[in-house]
Amino acid sequence: MATSAYNSQYQERLCRVRGAANRLQSLNLLSGKETDNLPGIVVVGNQNVGKSALLEAISGVRLPSAANCCTKCPLMLEMHRSETTVMTVSYDHNGTKHNVDLTDLGDVTQAILNATNELTGNQGIIVNSMISVKVMTPTSPNLTLIDLPGLIGDAQAGMAQDTPQAIERMVNRYIKGDNRIICFLMIAGLDAGAQSQGLRITRHERRDRHGVRTVGVLTKVDVPGDRPMRENIMSTQTAFPLTHGYFALQ
Repeated sequence: MATSAYNSQYQERLCRVRGAANRLQSLNLLSGKETDNLPGIVVVGNQNVGKSALLEAISGVRLPSAANCCTKCPLMLEMHRSETTVMTVSYDHNGTKHNVDLTDLGDVTQAILNATNELTGNQGIIVNSMISVKVMTPTSPNLTLIDLPGLIGDAQAGMAQDTPQAIERMVNRYIKGDNRIICFLMIAGLDAGAQSQGLRITRHERRDRHGVRTVGVLTKVDVPGDRPMRENIMSTQTAFPLTHGYFALQ
């Protein structure tokens, strides 16, 4: 009973904080630095590691996740519990603010795709322009999730040569706030060392040096790998220890 009361008080306080932050943002009274430190969960990992699928499982909001629809822009999914249902996809393009109001949760995916295509010129490039998705329903949790383009080692066809570095700078920006939880994803059946770029970024001395804000997630555990799954998880925690360890997801 005490835990239930505490959770209720926490949700009420979080809702008030988020509401105040939203009002300040709408009036342009929060600087970029202050906005970057608002509470939220940032999902980090290599391209095609399953970031969007994880966010969809947490939020219930279907995000573009087809093989040819990888995340090309930062996406902030803000969910709020409300007696009324409100859904909006917002983004800035060439100095113009766009707000797309929706009535059906199933329309969010296409609205995100439309915004992405407009921001990228319908090309396979990565741009640092935020797409904001706000979902308010009677059953929504008070939670903010941030999806970022996947980390890559080399620029792919059609990308600028500095795209890998640009993505890394983008990740650095969104994980630096002390109020941000970092959700670091790796594919369970692949070599952990080859996927450690994101962990190296998060463990930087200016970010989360001791791993207290980082939670590890091993994805695609149902895909056969070179070693038994238990051995793979244990070896990952040994090689790249995190305070809160790793969780396994299909």
